[in-house]
Amino acid sequence: MNIDSSLKAQAIEEAKKTLAKTELDTQKDLALLLEDSSNETKSSAGDKYETGRAMIDLEKDKLYARLAQNTKLKRAFAEIQVSKISDTVEHGSLFSTNQGVYFISASLGQINVNGLDIFCISALSPIGKAAMGKKENEEFSFLNKKQTIKTVC
Repeated sequence: MNIDSSLKAQAIEEAKKTLAKTELDTQKDLALLLEDSSNETKSSAGDKYETGRAMIDLEKDKLYARLAQNTKLKRAFAEIQVSKISDTVEHGSLFSTNQGVYFISASLGQINVNGLDIFCISALSPIGKAAMGKKENEEFSFLNKKQTIKTVC
């Protein structure tokens, strides 16, 4: 499969779909949690009620944090210019190595585009830092393994 701007565009769309699904799932979880918390009634065991409320509040905080992180990731993908092609690895670059295909975008993890696994990583991740500024046919080391950059888009 060619590593080019059309693959980069497809990767961005797949990332957006993944983030939309995560957002929807998180919103559903939050709605259920809010419904549960409104159904929680104070019992004669006051400590048990307070502990239950505290646990619900902690879970709500986690879900709100997940939504905020998801929004941040969506923004990161929206800022990538598909048409911008660089001969060096930089933010927004899609590049292949002898070990895999990476997209310097945001830490989303692995996505699949037309049967090709692409690892969406941050420029601040260890592998992102190692690859930044490298060109085709240059090597970088990650986890004591050398990787050679085949193509950069």
